[in-house]
Amino acid sequence: ISEDFKEKSGVRDIIMFCNEGFSPNTAMKIYRQWGKESLGVLRHNPYCLCTDIEGIGFKRADELARSLGIAKDDENRIKSAIEYVLGVFASRDGHTYVRIEKLQEAVSKLLEIEPSLIPRQMESLISENKLKVVKFKNETHVYLTESYLNEQYIARKLIVLDKGASAIDKIN
Repeated sequence: ISEDFKEKSGVRDIIMFCNEGFSPNTAMKIYRQWGKESLGVLRHNPYCLCTDIEGIGFKRADELARSLGIAKDDENRIKSAIEYVLGVFASRDGHTYVRIEKLQEAVSKLLEIEPSLIPRQMESLISENKLKVVKFKNETHVYLTESYLNEQYIARKLIVLDKGASAIDKIN
């Protein structure tokens, strides 16, 4: 009974905490993800909602963070925004990478912060293996690592198909 009460108490706490911005169903998703640690996780880094909970985007996590008093230049906010902006360019425009200057400009505009704060967090994401930076024709391109690996995989498969396919007559 004691354990059941503690579990239900944790569920109630997360539902109350999320009451303003999230439905009870979303609060339950959050609780299933982190259990009784949910409140601590959200208070420490609400931006993990973007990556760990399906259906919660950067903007909703940012609203929660702002309500918790998290600073505009918080490192988790900047890192999450970098990943979010790269995802937007991929889904909206179909680009697997973005020129570094364009990425920094978009993140700076989204967060309303100085562009000089962004490179340090990009370096952090690179060391966490979440970003891949590639220099090509005197430009620096930034990928989400997953997108970069997918693009490399597809390129290898196309080469294999090209080598293994028989030639097609020009008439055909």
